[in-house]
Amino acid sequence: MKIPLRYVCEMVCDRVAASQIYLGDKYTDASPWEGFLIEICGKRIYFAGDTGLMADMVLLAGEEIDAALLPIGDRYTMGPEDAVRAAEMIQPRLVIPMHYDTFPTIEQDPQAFRRLAEEKTGIPVAVLKPGEAIML
Repeated sequence: MKIPLRYVCEMVCDRVAASQIYLGDKYTDASPWEGFLIEICGKRIYFAGDTGLMADMVLLAGEEIDAALLPIGDRYTMGPEDAVRAAEMIQPRLVIPMHYDTFPTIEQDPQAFRRLAEEKTGIPVAVLKPGEAIML
């Protein structure tokens, strides 16, 4: 079944909320990285959120992920090179760059990322315009 990614993203925004992590009665920011593995209509989507590269991403390799949404902004998130490394670790069927070009400090060239990622990983990259949908 083909699912419009826009529908999946709207569901994520509507139904998933991140929260702070508490250890006992103290808040910790020791690991601010988080992501979500979403399964819907038989498709698996990894939404990395505002995150950096982390070794645990290698654990996603066996999850048969259909699409990985990876940030490339390189400020507050991983940049293009780390996103390529994340794609190598996760091994999704498709990579979609996100969290770039929304303000000056995170300007990136998504087509340069696409070329680099496809050359290094062999994984296709879909660069979407804001509001654009893709069928998985």
